[in-house]
Amino acid sequence: MVDGPAIDLYVSTPPEHLNLVAQLLRDQGWERVRLFAVENRGRDLAPFLVQLLPSALRGGHEFFVKVHTKRSTHLGDGERWADHLTRSLLSTAAVRDCVERLQRNPKLGLLAPAGTLMPCSVALHANAQHLLALHQRCGANAAAMLQQRFIAGTMMAGRLAAVRHMSELGLQLADFEPEHGQTDGTLAHALERWLCCGATNQGWLLEELPGEACAVPGFGYGRPNDLQLRYS
Repeated sequence: MVDGPAIDLYVSTPPEHLNLVAQLLRDQGWERVRLFAVENRGRDLAPFLVQLLPSALRGGHEFFVKVHTKRSTHLGDGERWADHLTRSLLSTAAVRDCVERLQRNPKLGLLAPAGTLMPCSVALHANAQHLLALHQRCGANAAAMLQQRFIAGTMMAGRLAAVRHMSELGLQLADFEPEHGQTDGTLAHALERWLCCGATNQGWLLEELPGEACAVPGFGYGRPNDLQLRYS
């Protein structure tokens, strides 16, 4: 359990796991928890958009940390990558560091684990159709997206104001593809990029946290350190 700033915990789990997760949270001593049962579709982003984000916005929170279970079995080092993402965000020191960074810079919107800021052009061909639909839905400039970056893995810290635009898309759980172990090309994969593009379009800054990026896969583009995709 994170021991530091006061935390309200928002959790989603498939309905068949609800009782087990509820007991686990009680056993760990979490006092301020909102638990939602959400069908297993749309990866982490469907529950985030449909339940967690709207509830957190109603709660009036300023900052957030978003993490999720992640296997990435199609990647040779998927477990190492997942461990890097969660360790970058969930330790007491990491939470305090994120809060301090956000408090120091009111224009800072999202904080990414080291090495996870990627060009939106990575694997663009697989996600182009969904991304074009999102840009048309929001009246955004699709060409500008090619110059932007996204947080690979969708684990991050930031301001809720920087992701409020996601709740305005009007998406429902039924809009997401059923879970069949897809590795790319779904609405959830497109929203992984759109989350950051929308924040950037509204003037929010993205920043990488310090740390080693060697656990981050290259996604066929190259590893972040090799490509010098490190931003200050």
